[in-house]
Amino acid sequence: MKIKGAVKFFTIALVIVSLFQLSFSLVTYRVEQKAKAFANGDLEKERAFIDSIGREVVFNIGIKKYTYLQCKAHELNLGLDLQGGMNVTLELSQDELLRGLSNNNTDANFNKAVAMAAEAHKTSQKDFVELFGDAYKQVDPNGMLAAIFANSSNKERIKLTSSNAEVLQYLKVETDLAIERSFKVLRTRIDKFGVTQPNIQKLEGTGRIIIELPGVDNPARVRKLLQGTAKLEFYQTYDNPVAYGFLSQANDLLKKLKTTTASADTAVTDTTTAKNALADIGGAKAKTDSTSKAKKDTTDKNKMTAEQFQKENPLLALIMPVADEKGQLSPNGSWCGTAAIRDTAKINAMLARPEVRAIIPSDAKFAWEYKGIGENGGAVRLHALKAERNGDAAMSGERVIQANRDISQVTGQVEVNMAMDGQGTTEWKNLTKQNVGHSIAIVLDNLVYSSPNVQNEIPNGRSVINGGFTDEEALDLSNVLKSGKLPATTRIVEEAVVGPTLGAEAISQGLWSMIVATIIILIFMVLYYNNSGYIADFAVLLNVFFIIGVLASMGAALTLPGIAGIVLTIGMAVDANVLINERVKDELQNARSLKNAIADGYQHASSSIIDSNLTTLLAGFVMYIFGTGPVQGFAITLIIGILSSMFTAVLFTRVVTEWWMDKGHEVKYATAKTMNAFKNFHYDWVGNRKKFYMFSGAIIICGFISMFTKGFTLGVDFKGGYTYVVQLSKPVETTDIRHSLETVLGSAPEVKKFGTDNKVKITTTYRIDDITPTVADEVQAKVVEGLTKVDDKTTILSSAKVGPTIANDVKTGSFWAVIISLVGIGLYILVRFRKIQYTIGAIIALTHDVLMMLSFYSIFDGILPFAMEVDQTFIAAILTIIGFSINDTVVVFDRIREFLNIHKREEDTASIINNALNNTLNRTIITSLTVFMVTLVLFIFGGEVIRGFTFSLLVGIIFGTYSSLAIATPIVIDFDRKAKK
Repeated sequence: MKIKGAVKFFTIALVIVSLFQLSFSLVTYRVEQKAKAFANGDLEKERAFIDSIGREVVFNIGIKKYTYLQCKAHELNLGLDLQGGMNVTLELSQDELLRGLSNNNTDANFNKAVAMAAEAHKTSQKDFVELFGDAYKQVDPNGMLAAIFANSSNKERIKLTSSNAEVLQYLKVETDLAIERSFKVLRTRIDKFGVTQPNIQKLEGTGRIIIELPGVDNPARVRKLLQGTAKLEFYQTYDNPVAYGFLSQANDLLKKLKTTTASADTAVTDTTTAKNALADIGGAKAKTDSTSKAKKDTTDKNKMTAEQFQKENPLLALIMPVADEKGQLSPNGSWCGTAAIRDTAKINAMLARPEVRAIIPSDAKFAWEYKGIGENGGAVRLHALKAERNGDAAMSGERVIQANRDISQVTGQVEVNMAMDGQGTTEWKNLTKQNVGHSIAIVLDNLVYSSPNVQNEIPNGRSVINGGFTDEEALDLSNVLKSGKLPATTRIVEEAVVGPTLGAEAISQGLWSMIVATIIILIFMVLYYNNSGYIADFAVLLNVFFIIGVLASMGAALTLPGIAGIVLTIGMAVDANVLINERVKDELQNARSLKNAIADGYQHASSSIIDSNLTTLLAGFVMYIFGTGPVQGFAITLIIGILSSMFTAVLFTRVVTEWWMDKGHEVKYATAKTMNAFKNFHYDWVGNRKKFYMFSGAIIICGFISMFTKGFTLGVDFKGGYTYVVQLSKPVETTDIRHSLETVLGSAPEVKKFGTDNKVKITTTYRIDDITPTVADEVQAKVVEGLTKVDDKTTILSSAKVGPTIANDVKTGSFWAVIISLVGIGLYILVRFRKIQYTIGAIIALTHDVLMMLSFYSIFDGILPFAMEVDQTFIAAILTIIGFSINDTVVVFDRIREFLNIHKREEDTASIINNALNNTLNRTIITSLTVFMVTLVLFIFGGEVIRGFTFSLLVGIIFGTYSSLAIATPIVIDFDRKAKK
């Protein structure tokens, strides 16, 4: 083997990288175990412990050091279905946005077109602005959109003479900017939840934003905070010396009240808290550095330890002042101090105490900046705001009509231009006149984004904000200023909530299924292939290790479907080893030496392995592109597993085999009982093909009858609605639950057993079209009200909501996923085998497999004791079986092509094909058996969440294997004969 050195190097590199990536998970686990031991069951103490060491080094590899937070960011993520939490898909209210851009124009045709676009958007894949353009053209063919949208604030972009196409392009740009604003605002808001590893991402081209919040236990609060409109305000401020005086007064009072026993002592469980805060801030600003020095000098002078200083100064120990090198407070600006982010909650609690509020002026209000500063962003600035008599800001952001990033023609620096409307111009003139020499804070959602100093009165409503901005900071600020004029709301169109109990069950079930499946495969390979089975087992274990290591390095989350993907990959990875071992056995029976048999066996098996895995890989990529959530988790592990198994089976096992032989050991590829397994099997597959056609046809006809009469049970992600998994305190009949819920919901929901007798799954479309922000909480309250009538001790383990727009997108995406998979695989077969007959045979066989799965799902729905819903996971099962079946079919086609080339002059075509099919039967049966066994393990141990998914896989494996032998090849023969005639 010429590339033996490269294979060794790559294997060692992968092992090192995987160990390195997984080591972060081990480090964070050990830290968290220490936190639990320290807290002894007290969650507040546990959080305080984690907070106190968040930015301390906990992992040192010599060339680099990692803090706990950095380790946490690199560890293997668990999906929400394994650890519990909330997944939310938000959609920008684009109809509101268009109305805002038109200054709430009352034109009847315009408003009708917006309403039509909103309705069409529920079932269309088109962009909302495009739908609006089509609707407006339909309502008013000769209407001019410029008359509706052109105004003084956008006169540089559209004019009264602009065409409708130009106006629509302007609307698309503004919509994209609004989505970007919403994304940034939401990203800031999720920091308020205090969850570990939150995730937020935009779905490009959809106007949707996906947010994952692990471990949240208050979904109602999440919904309220995420769906709120961004609130932009302009505040007058207190200068730093005055504001710091307020903090000093509060500090003295807190000291007198002796409040250090609770919040302050917890803050300094580790006596290095103050020192860590300074370290976090280090390098952020020269002023802060010098303040650190000044404070240290003062501490040294008084010979006061960190503990003593903390005890004497419960508040000021946590806040560094803004001062010069001599310790003199900066005279201007609202920035009055800097604190470690981990201490902000404690500071807020101190400043909110009634006793403290009583000694601070009623119009004084403290607010933090929106982003961290210093090393790792570990510190944040505190600003002192001055509210009006009614407690509100001096001016609302609604008066801003334009804001954009620009380059100063004088200084060449980045700046932000801002313009006000008529009323805003007057208010801004008065506000700037009163605050010359002082700061005005720009506040969004109670977070300070900028606090520029007013240099002079601004009479014309046009202002320039500068302050050494970076290009990105200026763009962020201009977007923030625009959010005042266009407060488009975001609404939840899809959500899933998984409780910690269900997450713990999922972890247990997933791990058990993986362990049992792995043990079965390891034992089977040794029993069937003798000591070469040990090499295959080593490759399988290495494959699993690589999959988990790559997942960790990619930052991908391991989900329950992902674990199912790993388990399935274990079975499918064996396929390559089986192919190689069977080819080596064939060469040995042809009186070849062991060394030559191994070389030829690997060579002959490689093309089949590559072909079969590439087709499965295609199905995996289609799943990832068109799927969402759990389907993508399954697809990622499947793709990684296929690529890894091709390396370990084809290259790694050969290196190990040759190394073992060089050591003088013999490698055996069969036992006495398995050497000639299936060798004397002679079946006339070609001659009996019509019987197979009739057998399959009968099942499919029965399936069609069931589909048209009985139909399918559609999952919530296909039809939209709310679904709840509920645990009852006692077994209750589903009919009683359904009747009780019907009385409160107005229509009967679907109620099915979910695993045990005291768990049920409830699905309802009650108020699914309602876009009220509180509708999800109200629907859940109704469900709880109905459940209370049959059992007053129920627990909602998980919940999900899928809006009609999402449901339509899922159905459309699923349809195209299956079609693209079939077409893509057909094209690959055509290129690989150069005959259209092979493509036709493969496509018909795959269509046969899909119809068989649909038939069984329809026929047995309601008969078998578990949910059989057609949803995204079912489509994932179809795509997986398409990949598995074509894998098998390609290997069969490859052997047929080989036999036809060798024996075409000796026998008739039917005999040659029968011999080829019988020759591959050993490999076909063993591969299918191993995959079937691991899937059966998943079915038994994987839990109720994926039971319907694994059942469809079991059906698909059986009929996928059957179709490769009895359908695909006979179809090729029939079409080949027609072509010859």
